[in-house]
Amino acid sequence: MPQGTKQVMPVVGGDTEAEKEALTEVNAFCEQKKLEFAPTVMGLVPSGLNPPSTYSVTFRCLSPNGPPVPDPHRYGELVPGTSTRDEAVAKLGPPQGTTDNRGNILLRWFDYNAAHPMRVAILFGPDSHMIKVTEVLDQ
Repeated sequence: MPQGTKQVMPVVGGDTEAEKEALTEVNAFCEQKKLEFAPTVMGLVPSGLNPPSTYSVTFRCLSPNGPPVPDPHRYGELVPGTSTRDEAVAKLGPPQGTTDNRGNILLRWFDYNAAHPMRVAILFGPDSHMIKVTEVLDQ
């Protein structure tokens, strides 16, 4: 499964043109492989320089008929009280950290390869149902 990050500086045409250029290029990259473009993170990234930002797209190229790929950025799709630990692992992938606290299980996911590194921790009860997201660092 091809994946990557494309960053474009909005020198000519501003932010809108940088977004268009980045999305056009990554779409073409995936189409060339007969796959579909699937963004994981998109948006302006402050650079502290002039120009003040770049437009960044982190993406995967997926099979058009394949299942969604696990990704920790999908934590917002989980519902406290309803989602289960197995559902979280299916959506987010295998956790990189697990802590058992008196029957409650805290699972942690990290994504340091993305254009915007993130980590998320979710607490599950003894019945394996999600209690809450306890930590999110999404830069």
